[in-house]
Amino acid sequence: MSTYINCTNAEFQVPSVRKVRLLLLRWDYYATLGLHRGASEDQIRRAYRKLALKYRPDKNAGNEDAANRFAAIGHAYGALSVAGKRHFYGEEGVKQHTFSTFFGSKFGDFGAGREAEALKGDPINVDLEVSLKDLYLGQLLRLGRDKNVIKPAKGVRKCTCKQHMVTRQVGPGMFQQLAKEVCEECPNVKITRDCESLECRDNRIFTRDGNNLRMTHRIDLVDTLTGFRHNFTHIYGRMVELASSAIIFPGDIEIKSSEGMAVYEGNENFGYFIITYQVDFPIPLMMNKKFK
Repeated sequence: MSTYINCTNAEFQVPSVRKVRLLLLRWDYYATLGLHRGASEDQIRRAYRKLALKYRPDKNAGNEDAANRFAAIGHAYGALSVAGKRHFYGEEGVKQHTFSTFFGSKFGDFGAGREAEALKGDPINVDLEVSLKDLYLGQLLRLGRDKNVIKPAKGVRKCTCKQHMVTRQVGPGMFQQLAKEVCEECPNVKITRDCESLECRDNRIFTRDGNNLRMTHRIDLVDTLTGFRHNFTHIYGRMVELASSAIIFPGDIEIKSSEGMAVYEGNENFGYFIITYQVDFPIPLMMNKKFK
């Protein structure tokens, strides 16, 4: 009995187990679901639901082709929806040892070639300006950029998508990718690597020094001589107390541990919070000092 499977959008008649193996090596699961290589998990899920509803057996009773397509769609979704299997099949389609995965290794290797890798576009450089508070607390940024189409894709274009929406996560102390949303109808999408360059806006109170956070705190002459107890709002919103019973000199530094920026590795440790004291002398004293 002959069997039909979908291999890179083509119909092949398979009369023997040996040919089944050779064709499985060329089976592109992305093409089976009508997707481009590198499609997101959400796109894979939506494509599977759409095709499964179209070819489901109760709507196509007695249609052998629809039954075969339904089975192929389910098999492709099963391979791409699991993270481990998706990495196995990855952007190269089904690798050479696919046959042994499904049928065992006793049939040997018949020398089929490997699927070519998907085309990749040039890296995209993105300059972002973020606040120091965003770097400290973390923030979600939604970006939009134009996608240039050099020439029309083959066939009839079904969408008017001109933008590639990217969701990014900032911090704490780092910047990483969360997800990509690409129009699944676009046939000319290439896999690209985004390179981000962050520029931190100046903060009125705090400045960043590597993993440390710095602040200048001004006190008057009376507090310098008699001691003080001041409260201020940290960059993460909590009230922090500064207190001293000793004489403070201009330029004195107080260091608080675990109050600085998040350390990149693991984000479990924090740098130091460094406070530099500046003394505000009365104007008459400043004038006398100037004339002397």
